[in-house]
Amino acid sequence: MRRISIADDALTTICLPMDATLYSPLHIAGPLLPGIIIAAIFFGSATIQACIYFGMFRKDSWKLKSLVISNLSVESRSRS
Repeated sequence: MRRISIADDALTTICLPMDATLYSPLHIAGPLLPGIIIAAIFFGSATIQACIYFGMFRKDSWKLKSLVISNLSVESRSRS
């Protein structure tokens, strides 16, 4: 423990851990990694679903197909 004295008397000292000012980027960015992996899996599944849709339902109207394309477009723009 490191003691930082604000004033001259001993009643106003603050105890801080030694590494209170040294934060590693891994402590900050580490929890983001599982979220990024899960988001990539969901985006991949949405892309596969769109490909299967266009392969199986070729006779659907252009309005429904454009809805699927716009949904996939919004998904891809939100990931970047």
